[in-house]
Amino acid sequence: MKEAIENKLPLGVKIGYGVGGFATIFTLTIVVTYGMFYFTDVVGLQAGFVGIMLGLGTLWDAITDPLVGYWSDSREGDKGRRRPFLFWVAVPFGLSIFLLFTKLDLGETATLLYYAVIFIFYYTMHTIFDVPYTALAGEMTTDYDERTSLTTFRRWASDFAGIAGGMFLTIVYYVLNKTGNMTFAWSSVTGFWAIICTVLILICWRTTKGYELKGHAKSEKLTLKYFIEPWKNKSFVYVVAQFSAGLIGQSFVTVFVIYYFTHKIGLNMGQVGSNLMASFIVSAILWTPVINKLARKYSKKVAYITLFIIGMIAQIVLPLLILKPGMPMQHYLFSVFYGAFNAPLWMITWAMIPDCIEVDVFKTGRRRDGMYFGVLSLIQKSSAALAVMVGGFVLQWIGYVAGIELSAEVLNRITYCFAFIPAAFMIISIIICYYNPMNRKVHKSLVEIIELKEQGEEYDITPIKSLL
Repeated sequence: MKEAIENKLPLGVKIGYGVGGFATIFTLTIVVTYGMFYFTDVVGLQAGFVGIMLGLGTLWDAITDPLVGYWSDSREGDKGRRRPFLFWVAVPFGLSIFLLFTKLDLGETATLLYYAVIFIFYYTMHTIFDVPYTALAGEMTTDYDERTSLTTFRRWASDFAGIAGGMFLTIVYYVLNKTGNMTFAWSSVTGFWAIICTVLILICWRTTKGYELKGHAKSEKLTLKYFIEPWKNKSFVYVVAQFSAGLIGQSFVTVFVIYYFTHKIGLNMGQVGSNLMASFIVSAILWTPVINKLARKYSKKVAYITLFIIGMIAQIVLPLLILKPGMPMQHYLFSVFYGAFNAPLWMITWAMIPDCIEVDVFKTGRRRDGMYFGVLSLIQKSSAALAVMVGGFVLQWIGYVAGIELSAEVLNRITYCFAFIPAAFMIISIIICYYNPMNRKVHKSLVEIIELKEQGEEYDITPIKSLL
């Protein structure tokens, strides 16, 4: 193991690690954003079947996350626990997303079976890459601030992936206009990006060589205890709770944002898609250096809470008091403040988890990053799915009906939901984060105590008692 585990990581290593995040976010973006349209309007599947596929795919993804986490935790440390997964999965990962958006001339039954299998194939490859990849960050360095820096590069790559995913449909229709072949347009554009994602995963695998913690794995049987133990880690429970609340808030924003800006503000779908969605990602990128600076100067908690407060206030004030129909460029104003809570939600959470894992290292002597990131990924997908499902029922409950002119009363209900529901979950997330016992000082003491324990020397747990 190189000295990077205790010192600063080279810039090239951070960039190399970060670009891996492009692959996972880009593919998820096009599946979630355009999947329903592609399978119904291009392939010709029934919407009900597509909904079942998306639901089962997400469920399978959630189930396999902790299993892959266990798999990577249980590998022999001398051979590398996380990085080999990146090499193995690079080509199958790219192939899975290409096949998912490739239409074959099959019969009706064969087509249904084909896409059901490819959906499972894609989500399996995504899990095999994403869980070891995110867990790898916690093993590349034990430095409190370097972990924030490392996740910053991952965040930047993910933001660029979001922008590329947002422009994906524009490129597809450009190829369509040139060739006149809809299925070729989807397949060729997806194939191009599949190659890009495969190459980026391999770059991530190569540049992180020598920076993975070795010799720390211990064999452990897969039992129910493996999935229960993370919930005994106090600081981890706080991070999971704050992330879940924040993610539900963000998911409600994505549920209502299109309805609010099209029906209430009067934007067309082109403006919402190419301008509003892309500016969301740009805003998150611009906020990232601010978050990184606050986290380094004060703490991750301060950065998270500060940005969430800004985002929460804007979420209430802008829709209720400032944004009006006919105001030019106003959607960009909302985008600026959307990034204030979207960026720290992902960036700070992923930087906090490795700090929590050190508590488990102290208590058990094992480093099980895969287990923790697997559980976090399960919570992430479950929270987002819950918010989207409830959001649909809320839209129906407030009287929204597609294809008709909405009354002023219904438009006001959409505005109130758009403003208050996400803000309420942001407040919950802020409160939970505030009471999280982990901070820079406590984490420093924790790392020092772990070192003393591993050396067989005496230590005092008083400085970390709040974590136990």
